[in-house]
Amino acid sequence: MKAVRTTLAGLGLLIALYQPTALAQSPVPQAGLAAEMAGRWDEAITIYHRTLATEPGRADLWRRVADIQASQGHKPEALSALQKAVEVAPDNAAYWFQLSLAYAGLDQPKQALEACQHAHQLQPDNLEYLKSCARQASWADELATAQQLYQAWLERQPDDADAQLGLARVDGWAGRLNASAAGYQRYLAAHPDNAAAMLEYVQVEIWRGDYGKAKDVLDDYRTRFGEDARYQGLLARLLARAEWPDAATAVYQPLLAANPRDYGLNYTRTLALRAGNRPAEAIDSLGVLQELRPDSQDTADVIRFVRTPSRSHVRGSVSYYDDSDDIAILRLSADGRYVLDSKRTAVMLGYDHERLRARVGSGLDTIDGRSRIQFQELWLGVEHRFTPRVLGGARLGAADVQRGSRIGTYQLYLDLDPADNIALRLERKRALYDLSPRAVSLGIVQNGNLLSAHWRPDLRWFVDGQAGWSDFSDDNQKWQLVLAPRRAVVRHEHFNLDLGVSGEWFGFDRNLNNGYYDPEFYRRYAMTAFSYWKIDDDNGISAALSLGWHKDESMPSYKFGEDVVVEGFFGIYRDWYLRMHAGYAERYQQAGSYDGLSLSAALMRRF
Repeated sequence: MKAVRTTLAGLGLLIALYQPTALAQSPVPQAGLAAEMAGRWDEAITIYHRTLATEPGRADLWRRVADIQASQGHKPEALSALQKAVEVAPDNAAYWFQLSLAYAGLDQPKQALEACQHAHQLQPDNLEYLKSCARQASWADELATAQQLYQAWLERQPDDADAQLGLARVDGWAGRLNASAAGYQRYLAAHPDNAAAMLEYVQVEIWRGDYGKAKDVLDDYRTRFGEDARYQGLLARLLARAEWPDAATAVYQPLLAANPRDYGLNYTRTLALRAGNRPAEAIDSLGVLQELRPDSQDTADVIRFVRTPSRSHVRGSVSYYDDSDDIAILRLSADGRYVLDSKRTAVMLGYDHERLRARVGSGLDTIDGRSRIQFQELWLGVEHRFTPRVLGGARLGAADVQRGSRIGTYQLYLDLDPADNIALRLERKRALYDLSPRAVSLGIVQNGNLLSAHWRPDLRWFVDGQAGWSDFSDDNQKWQLVLAPRRAVVRHEHFNLDLGVSGEWFGFDRNLNNGYYDPEFYRRYAMTAFSYWKIDDDNGISAALSLGWHKDESMPSYKFGEDVVVEGFFGIYRDWYLRMHAGYAERYQQAGSYDGLSLSAALMRRF
């Protein structure tokens, strides 16, 4: 060690002795150099400070003091000396760069970046300074600055692996997920054995919502590197985000038992509890995250994500429907939902007022020849989660028809989640069949039974289906069947797209001309597209398109028709939530072309 110190001191002596005469700078005190060569560091510092007392502008001596203090592990004293050096020599890039490293050594990233940028501005062609500034900006969470610096680095060294990986990371942290994913793909194509980078890329795809792609990369990682703890942690996070809670729990529980204070694993646990219909436990789990990282944006985001479904609310809505059969329906609604402290039970209350209009003589006007009719309904409901896999609800109400009788209504439903990838709903309801003024004036009541199913065979495919049977008070009966598979095709930073097909079949026993469409056998086959534009976490716009061919027994051949639905969601996780809807449908019936327009808006206040 003494030999190393002597060598360093000797080099320092040579540097000190070689000073350009243009600077007209006094030589380094020989006694100080001798003390350095002998390893008498405190004595050397004392000698240099004695000179600095009379020559405070000696930046070279301030730097020598800083070097000695740093070599002795005295980081604050080294920083103080370098601050003096740049104060008296503000145009010396090397001093600023050394100051940046001193700040970094004291875990002060923002100050380190500022000093590094001074050095870079003074010597913009110095690649070492540029690289260091890029890394310092990433560390300081100055992501826009880091992106600019990494891009400048890549302009000078397009094939530099560190720059490629650094920019991919910064883009991911900044939410530029498409750019980040592309950057990781380019990097991994040239460096496929970087295990850490592969897992970083998986996280970006999880953030983008491309769970299928994330699983593909994880499978590749497992083949190459095995099922280590990092792999298992990300697999659990993926499954929790994809709302496969049982599979996620099986992976994260052993890891969390071994590392109970790990933030990432507790975050995954919270997501899995929320997806697994355990709201009270998920809310309790938030406390651990708040304790571990109270100021983290991830913590703030997951708090809103978990708490929002369990909040009470009141809501007001208005909807309007108009079609080429001259039917117009205006509906005004108000409802509220109060969630009890257990988070397992909620009570609901609602009121609906509906006005229907049809052209007199159209066959859709009232039974006594009027064009307008209205009714109102008041209802009370309760919902209870019996287990994470079973939820039941009931709603009882009464509808008063204008100049008519009072009709009792109800709805019973049971939600079942037998597995992560299967969701079922069994529903029985009695309601006024409010499709036209004639149907309402006749007091036609539908007693409907419906089974709805949602199946996810993997992380890319979705299959929705329905099967139902209804009895009507006019002695008619209806059966119905819907099957609609679709596949996730695009999952990007701001845009999702699913493509699929659908089949719809239904029929009635009789055609009664009681104010509703009741074919003996209707079928429709369509191509479907579902898109979502994510403005941000709280706002987005969806668009659904269905293009297909339909036929009933009155039509000699299949006819083309389309459905278009656009919806806006504003304030998804906020106190005020606005949902807007616009839909258009075009069909062909025996009487000719038919089209309908629907508009609605609902404003919710959460508590």
